[in-house]
Amino acid sequence: MILDQLKKRKKVVFLKKKTLKKKINNIESKISKLEKEISLTNSALEKNYEKTIVESNFFSKYENMKNELGDLMKMCEDLTVKLD
Repeated sequence: MILDQLKKRKKVVFLKKKTLKKKINNIESKISKLEKEISLTNSALEKNYEKTIVESNFFSKYENMKNELGDLMKMCEDLTVKLD
């Protein structure tokens, strides 16, 4: 009986870790995409600032990307702590 309970607990722990790893991988993928977008935007700003900023809602979109990146990094950190 105790052995069955231990097996069940191990399975639950395994499944929780698997789920956390999957969430972390998804978040890391989103982080990577956002970092690339921000990098491209930074390059565009360096090459032709005036042309780049005239795009509609440029600054709000840029700030949203940076804020989302920060939020995702925090989520990833929190999930990684739970995983350990």
